[in-house]
Amino acid sequence: MRVQDIYNNLPTLETERLRLRKVRSTDLQAMNAYGGDAEVSKFVTWERHKSLQDTEAFLNFILGRYEKRRNCSVGD
Repeated sequence: MRVQDIYNNLPTLETERLRLRKVRSTDLQAMNAYGGDAEVSKFVTWERHKSLQDTEAFLNFILGRYEKRRNCSVGD
């Protein structure tokens, strides 16, 4: 299976404490909440979001990667 094929039917992975699913444009506020958290930013590969515009740019980057069938971060 090719990486690009996964995007045709991207699964949701769920446990009692965690849900991994495709990021959606409606996730903007939630992503801003954790993307702007100084404690969270210590453990992720991106810089802390200082504004809603930072989060929107990051979200659009991820969604663009989905459209191009390229690997990217998983949200939620």
